[in-house]
Amino acid sequence: MKTIKRVIAITLLIVVGFLVGCLFYTNNRLKTYPSEISVLQGDKFTGKEDTTVEFNGENRLVYIVGERAWVLQVTEYKDGVIYANASGQEYRFVVVDDMLYDMQTEEFLYKGATT
Repeated sequence: MKTIKRVIAITLLIVVGFLVGCLFYTNNRLKTYPSEISVLQGDKFTGKEDTTVEFNGENRLVYIVGERAWVLQVTEYKDGVIYANASGQEYRFVVVDDMLYDMQTEEFLYKGATT
């Protein structure tokens, strides 16, 4: 019985250590976003589903999904979230490290060639 308790205690210790490590890793990744949107100027992000976001100006970006394209006006950048509008429609993107999460298509876009 003593041996079983020791095995369970060691297993729980390893699991807790793994979970704490995962939480620290995730926290370090999620807190790194640029303080200003101007840092992204000239960058191009592409995804697997023919989705592209190009930052052409300080407050403009081109959003391409498949064969459709929109020129979006950035209205706000707060805590790593980009809010943009085009024709009354709001679009949101989340900046995480060298990636961009497209909240419309729910996919990650990866940083490509700088234009």
